[in-house]
Amino acid sequence: MRLFLNHLMSLDALCQDLERIADGLPASIDVQTSLVIAGNIVPIISSAHRFEEDHIYPIFLNAARNGATMKIEIDRLISEHWIDADLGEEISLALKDYVSSQNPVKAETLSWMLRGFFESMRRHIAFEHVVILPVVRKKLGPKNA
Repeated sequence: MRLFLNHLMSLDALCQDLERIADGLPASIDVQTSLVIAGNIVPIISSAHRFEEDHIYPIFLNAARNGATMKIEIDRLISEHWIDADLGEEISLALKDYVSSQNPVKAETLSWMLRGFFESMRRHIAFEHVVILPVVRKKLGPKNA
């Protein structure tokens, strides 16, 4: 359970970092920090998604009432994982490209990409907090909560 919460916090922290970058564009951007964040996007997302799909979603499906409906929701979350992974790669590359050129015309496009990505990611995280987490906590019991 603690690993799941750690992954959710890492994803949330990534969203906060990306929001700070988007808010600072084009005038205020720390090149070194942005490059570190860009390099962390794919590993953070991949690690969280792999853990959820391998460990959390099976526990959830085993414990959830109305399993058929929940299977549809889990399939939706997994398809969001694919989309997030692809967009994460694109955003990482776009952010690296922007900090190397700092083309002001690209700032608006990059800001739009970042905002779309982290807002979608936050909705996904919120769903997992509200729907997935309580069921998994109940299934694992107080020792693992």
